[in-house]
Amino acid sequence: MSNIGTSKGILEIFKFGVYVSVPIVLMYTFANNSKNLQKFMGNRSYVVYPEHTEPILTNEEVREGARELAHGYTLVMPPATQFIPWAKEEQEKKESEQLPL
Repeated sequence: MSNIGTSKGILEIFKFGVYVSVPIVLMYTFANNSKNLQKFMGNRSYVVYPEHTEPILTNEEVREGARELAHGYTLVMPPATQFIPWAKEEQEKKESEQLPL
C-alpha cells in the first residue's frame, strides 16, 4: 500500500510543477521577446475593417436631415416583426389561424 501512496504523491508533485511552470515559461517567452508576441498575435486578423465606407455626417447635417424628416410627418413606430425575426413567424401563424377558410 505504501508504494501506491508514494507513486500518487510523485504524480501530484509532477502535476503541481507543470501547473506552476507552464504559465511562468509562457510569460517569460512573451515578455522578454516582443517579436514572439507579435508573431503569435499577427497570425490572425481579429478585426477586419471595410475598405470603403460612406462619409460620416456632421452633427449639423444630421440635425438638418432630422428637421426635414420631421417637417410634416408624424412619427410612427414600425411593427416589432421588423426587428425580431421570430416575431414575424408568430405573427404569420396568428394571421393564418384567424383567416376564415
